[in-house]
Amino acid sequence: MELGWQSKLGGNLKLPPNLTAQDCITLTINALADGKIVAVKGIGGYLLICDATNPAAVATLRQRKNRPTKPFALMYPNLEMLKKDALVSDAAATEFSSIESPIVLFQLRERPASGIAVGEVAPHLDRIGAMQPYTPLFELILSEWGKPIVATSGNLSGSPIFFEDEKALENLGGFVDGFLTNNREILLPQDDSVVQFSPENQQRIVLRRSRGFAPTHIHHSFDGWQGTHLAMGADMKSTFSLQHKGNTYISQYLGDLESLDTQENFEKTLQHFLRLFDAQPGHVILDKHPSYFSSATGRSLAEKWGVPVLEVQHHIAHFAAVLGENELLAGEEPVLGVIWDGTGWGDDGNIWGGEFFLFENGGFERASHFEYFPHLLGDKMSREPRLSALALCHDLPEAEALLRPHFSEMEWVFYQKLLANPDRLLTSSVGRLFDGVAALLGLQSKSSFEGEAAMRLESLARKAVPKDFPSFKNLGSLTPKIIVKNVVADLRAGVDKCQIAFDFHLSLAKYVGEMAARHGVRRLAFSGGVFQNSLLIDLIINELGGKYDLFFHKELSPNDECISFGQLAVAYLIQVADKQQRCENFVEPFEKSLSGAAHRNIPVRCT
Repeated sequence: MELGWQSKLGGNLKLPPNLTAQDCITLTINALADGKIVAVKGIGGYLLICDATNPAAVATLRQRKNRPTKPFALMYPNLEMLKKDALVSDAAATEFSSIESPIVLFQLRERPASGIAVGEVAPHLDRIGAMQPYTPLFELILSEWGKPIVATSGNLSGSPIFFEDEKALENLGGFVDGFLTNNREILLPQDDSVVQFSPENQQRIVLRRSRGFAPTHIHHSFDGWQGTHLAMGADMKSTFSLQHKGNTYISQYLGDLESLDTQENFEKTLQHFLRLFDAQPGHVILDKHPSYFSSATGRSLAEKWGVPVLEVQHHIAHFAAVLGENELLAGEEPVLGVIWDGTGWGDDGNIWGGEFFLFENGGFERASHFEYFPHLLGDKMSREPRLSALALCHDLPEAEALLRPHFSEMEWVFYQKLLANPDRLLTSSVGRLFDGVAALLGLQSKSSFEGEAAMRLESLARKAVPKDFPSFKNLGSLTPKIIVKNVVADLRAGVDKCQIAFDFHLSLAKYVGEMAARHGVRRLAFSGGVFQNSLLIDLIINELGGKYDLFFHKELSPNDECISFGQLAVAYLIQVADKQQRCENFVEPFEKSLSGAAHRNIPVRCT
């Protein structure tokens, strides 16, 4: 592999003629020492690197990349140096050192020995994401540099990582000081994978499945399933899945399908898969959301190929994914699915996200859900936690003093009119519940990246975690209104905010137990973006692990990356039902909506 170097900004990097590979590495080291930002070509695309111990360099990278607060990943020369900066469990150390080399999240020590600029690297958080040098080039750089570097994806906000040299030079040249390139061609981009372990129980949680892990997925839930089937996934944290000749392929994480660049990359990657395997899908499976790009693309492909389409409700796909990954699709014992996330189109026209489903006899029933509360202004609500707080507390007079500082007078009047509309859209979202509590605690009024408020709330709650995880008070009937009313009462009473945040997490774990007891089930399965929260996972295991069989995702992420695999799982269940001639559970209810009805069915529509 041949290396190359090109300087872009400043003009103060003197380039000697006839550069050797060592010259290129030396230029990179010198640039880091001078506080510069360098784009380095890796396996799946370009990474932007700078000195992680230089606050000004990290701040400059944030300003140039327009990334105000989202944490940056770090690359450490070795595990020994990382252990001096963070608390490293045996499981996390093994993951960090593995051949896949994902980014692994670690709890920071009070005083990191390397001197990393914590406030600039991970603002308002108590953890860092770190990975080892996973290519010989990065190994050469880090061994000579001798301390941590920021190593973040080389992309623009909302677009895929750049992997083609010409496009990288064109698009990244405006905010990096130099490029370290090589002549190894990259066919498709891949971001770094991200993994964490819950502190108490060391439960492994995949946050992003990409470089090193995707696309192959080995399991046995679909044994004997013939034919070729394509599942298009969702638009947030997008992936697609292909079932072909008895094998399951789940694409790498492909980003959020909001920008044209990301959409084009999604389609390009999909076409590459189909050509690579010479695959002609006989079915296309979609999310029910009427406006998803992934669903519209799937419909176009199905029409082109002349094959049928199956629609699968978003949260059923989540549930089916964790069932399939744990080989529970053929189980005879009922399973309660706890499916909590930020948003998903519900069969009753509302926004679901705080769902409890029963899986029994091959079918699904929406058994219960969190009490609905107002959903305001579409995606704006997910970007502004203050709106979640307002929606949850709008009829609590005692909360007004906490809410008013988040709004101008004009905004307050406008939102009161929206809340007074009897035909307003409703949501059961636990993700928005996290946002609302974070806003009430003064952590986040508006977010600069998805999940920021929930991450800060979890970080705050960890400060109050007792060593013995004592039992919480008897909750009685828990609803979002009761939760926020208790939060408001505690705030007015002067209870420590860390304790309020911890009690909120523990109340959710307790509530899962109450729902399990109410439905008389022993098996509980968890999916949805909320279950990226490692503290919540630990509390659930501690509170319920001795009484129930708990099933979490293993190799897949609980966020929307697992949706495409779950869509495949639903299609598989349908063909099993057809073979067993139990079509009464599947065919007739296709045209029905769940909307709280008691019928058991797989909620898909065949067209």
